[in-house]
Amino acid sequence: RLTDWQSQANTAMTRERVKMMRHTLLAMRTEAAEFITHDLRTPLAAARTWLQTVVDERLPTESQTALREAELQVRDAFDLSELYLSVLRAEFLPASALQRLDLGALTDDLCESLSPPTTSRIGLTRDTEIGVDVIGNARLLTRALTALLNHAFARAPTGTTVHVHVARAQGGSMDEVQVSVADGGGSLSLQTRMRLYQCHASGAARGVSPLGLVARVARLHQARIRIDSPPAGGSTVTLCFKPAR
Repeated sequence: RLTDWQSQANTAMTRERVKMMRHTLLAMRTEAAEFITHDLRTPLAAARTWLQTVVDERLPTESQTALREAELQVRDAFDLSELYLSVLRAEFLPASALQRLDLGALTDDLCESLSPPTTSRIGLTRDTEIGVDVIGNARLLTRALTALLNHAFARAPTGTTVHVHVARAQGGSMDEVQVSVADGGGSLSLQTRMRLYQCHASGAARGVSPLGLVARVARLHQARIRIDSPPAGGSTVTLCFKPAR
């Protein structure tokens, strides 16, 4: 009886420690999210706006170059803060934040608003099936698909096209909603593919990267990641979701 009582007491204490650790982690996450949202992004946005306004053609060329470089660095810092914030939201998203949504319509709207860099002469085409529903978070999915598209834009050679495809795949035991992004760049390195798969499998990665965010969001939505990257070049990253019932 004494052994049973001690075992029950130890179990109860372990549960309390787990609750306290979870509470601490949630508090740290909230504090980090508030810091990024208010204390970091606000001054970065203000600095970026100010730098854009002070560039004047009457300034010496060296000054214009320095100001544009500073604006670029501030923009990169702002984008990185957005990335960290998205990762925090993905790791601690409550179940109540997931809802039924049309992945085809969401992707189509994103492609309508997102354009490749104007200097790259890269095209963007899409083939999106409307009415394919999944259970997910629209904000995180939009952020992950944006990261995936920007990654494809950066890889695609000048004059080529990035293609987005969304459809419900059925046949045999397969019943999935698939969204894929294909580019004409070189084959993805084995290291990049392994890092993406490892992040998806474990939910952790060193640092934060756009593809790391994609993997984390996919994991949150219980979606599979498939990478087709033949040696001849070009790569297609596909996220495979369970359809909403």
